[in-house]
Amino acid sequence: MNLATAKKRFPVLRKTILVFLCRPEEVLLGMKKVRFGAGKWNGAGGKVEAGETTEMAAVRETEEELLVTPKSLQLMARCRFYFVTSPPGKVLDQEVSVFISNQWEGDHLWLARVLGGEQLEGEFLFEGDRLKEYKLLPFTKE
Repeated sequence: MNLATAKKRFPVLRKTILVFLCRPEEVLLGMKKVRFGAGKWNGAGGKVEAGETTEMAAVRETEEELLVTPKSLQLMARCRFYFVTSPPGKVLDQEVSVFISNQWEGDHLWLARVLGGEQLEGEFLFEGDRLKEYKLLPFTKE
Protein backbone atom coordinates (compact mmCIF):
# COMPACT_ATOMS: atom_id res chain seq x y z
CA MET A 1 0.00 0.00 0.00
CA ASN A 2 1.20 3.53 -0.73
CA LEU A 3 0.02 6.92 0.54
CA ALA A 4 -2.35 7.52 -2.39
CA THR A 5 -4.09 4.17 -1.75
CA ALA A 6 -4.31 4.84 1.99
CA LYS A 7 -5.92 8.22 1.37
CA LYS A 8 -8.60 6.61 -0.80
CA ARG A 9 -9.31 3.92 1.80
CA PHE A 10 -10.59 6.46 4.37
CA PRO A 11 -11.26 9.81 2.70
CA VAL A 12 -12.79 11.18 5.94
CA LEU A 13 -10.44 10.77 8.88
CA ARG A 14 -11.21 10.73 12.58
CA LYS A 15 -10.29 14.14 14.06
CA THR A 16 -7.88 14.09 16.97
CA ILE A 17 -5.62 16.55 18.77
CA LEU A 18 -2.19 16.54 20.36
CA VAL A 19 -0.94 19.18 22.81
CA PHE A 20 2.64 19.86 23.85
CA LEU A 21 3.08 22.02 26.96
CA CYS A 22 6.36 23.85 26.46
CA ARG A 23 8.74 26.09 28.32
CA PRO A 24 12.12 27.13 27.00
CA GLU A 25 14.18 23.94 26.65
CA GLU A 26 11.41 21.79 28.23
CA VAL A 27 8.45 19.86 26.83
CA LEU A 28 6.06 17.97 29.13
CA LEU A 29 5.48 14.44 27.85
CA GLY A 30 3.43 11.59 29.23
CA MET A 31 3.90 7.83 28.83
CA LYS A 32 0.92 6.27 27.03
CA LYS A 33 -0.13 3.37 29.29
CA VAL A 34 -2.88 1.54 27.37
CA ARG A 35 -4.33 0.95 23.91
CA PHE A 36 -3.01 2.64 20.80
CA GLY A 37 0.52 3.99 21.34
CA ALA A 38 1.05 2.19 24.67
CA GLY A 39 4.66 2.48 25.85
CA LYS A 40 5.37 5.63 23.84
CA TRP A 41 6.05 9.16 25.09
CA ASN A 42 3.80 11.91 23.70
CA GLY A 43 1.86 15.05 24.53
CA ALA A 44 -1.73 15.06 25.79
CA GLY A 45 -4.18 14.00 23.12
CA GLY A 46 -7.40 12.38 22.08
CA LYS A 47 -10.49 12.51 19.93
CA VAL A 48 -12.44 15.63 19.04
CA GLU A 49 -15.95 15.05 20.43
CA ALA A 50 -19.16 16.00 18.63
CA GLY A 51 -19.78 19.75 18.87
CA GLU A 52 -16.17 20.56 19.83
CA THR A 53 -13.63 22.59 17.92
CA THR A 54 -10.09 21.22 17.85
CA GLU A 55 -9.07 23.94 20.33
CA MET A 56 -11.89 22.98 22.74
CA ALA A 57 -10.78 19.34 22.51
CA ALA A 58 -7.16 20.36 23.14
CA VAL A 59 -8.14 22.15 26.37
CA ARG A 60 -10.42 19.28 27.52
CA GLU A 61 -7.90 16.51 26.82
CA THR A 62 -5.07 18.43 28.51
CA GLU A 63 -7.22 19.04 31.59
CA GLU A 64 -8.27 15.37 31.70
CA GLU A 65 -4.81 13.89 31.14
CA LEU A 66 -2.47 16.39 32.82
CA LEU A 67 -4.82 18.20 35.23
CA VAL A 68 -3.78 21.62 33.91
CA THR A 69 -5.52 24.16 31.70
CA PRO A 70 -3.27 25.08 28.77
CA LYS A 71 -2.61 28.75 28.06
CA SER A 72 -2.23 30.42 24.68
CA LEU A 73 -2.78 27.37 22.47
CA GLN A 74 -1.18 27.76 19.06
CA LEU A 75 -2.13 25.42 16.21
CA MET A 76 1.26 24.44 14.77
CA ALA A 77 0.51 21.54 12.45
CA ARG A 78 -2.18 19.35 10.96
CA CYS A 79 -0.94 15.85 10.18
CA ARG A 80 -2.76 12.92 8.60
CA PHE A 81 -1.66 9.47 9.77
CA TYR A 82 -2.49 6.27 7.89
CA PHE A 83 -1.73 2.81 9.26
CA VAL A 84 -1.33 -0.14 6.89
CA THR A 85 -2.08 -2.65 9.65
CA SER A 86 -4.77 -2.02 12.24
CA PRO A 87 -6.30 -4.36 14.82
CA PRO A 88 -9.45 -6.15 13.57
CA GLY A 89 -12.44 -3.80 13.68
CA LYS A 90 -10.29 -0.75 14.53
CA VAL A 91 -9.56 2.20 12.28
CA LEU A 92 -6.47 4.03 13.46
CA ASP A 93 -6.17 6.45 10.53
CA GLN A 94 -6.62 10.01 11.78
CA GLU A 95 -6.07 13.70 11.22
CA VAL A 96 -4.20 15.22 14.16
CA SER A 97 -4.23 18.94 14.95
CA VAL A 98 -1.01 19.63 16.87
CA PHE A 99 -1.00 22.49 19.38
CA ILE A 100 1.77 24.03 21.45
CA SER A 101 0.94 25.83 24.68
CA ASN A 102 3.50 28.28 26.00
CA GLN A 103 3.80 30.52 29.00
CA TRP A 104 4.60 33.72 27.10
CA GLU A 105 3.01 35.36 24.11
CA GLY A 106 5.40 35.03 21.19
CA ASP A 107 6.93 31.68 22.17
CA HIS A 108 5.34 30.20 19.03
CA LEU A 109 7.61 32.46 16.96
CA TRP A 110 10.78 30.70 18.04
CA LEU A 111 10.20 27.67 20.29
CA ALA A 112 9.18 25.15 17.63
CA ARG A 113 12.16 26.17 15.50
CA VAL A 114 14.57 25.68 18.40
CA LEU A 115 13.02 22.33 19.35
CA GLY A 116 13.45 21.37 15.69
CA GLY A 117 17.19 21.95 15.97
CA GLU A 118 17.50 25.47 14.58
CA GLN A 119 19.86 27.88 16.34
CA LEU A 120 18.73 31.48 16.45
CA GLU A 121 18.89 34.66 18.48
CA GLY A 122 15.84 36.68 19.37
CA GLU A 123 14.94 40.06 20.75
CA PHE A 124 11.48 40.59 22.27
CA LEU A 125 9.84 43.72 23.64
CA PHE A 126 6.94 43.22 26.08
CA GLU A 127 4.50 45.63 27.64
CA GLY A 128 3.18 43.64 30.58
CA ASP A 129 2.39 40.20 29.14
CA ARG A 130 1.81 41.54 25.60
CA LEU A 131 4.46 41.19 22.93
CA LYS A 132 4.92 44.53 21.19
CA GLU A 133 7.87 43.90 18.89
CA TYR A 134 10.40 41.18 18.11
CA LYS A 135 13.34 40.28 15.87
CA LEU A 136 14.68 36.83 15.09
CA LEU A 137 18.31 36.85 14.04
CA PRO A 138 20.84 34.33 12.76
CA PHE A 139 22.69 32.58 15.57
CA THR A 140 26.24 33.78 16.20
CA LYS A 141 28.78 32.09 18.44
CA GLU A 142 30.29 34.19 21.20
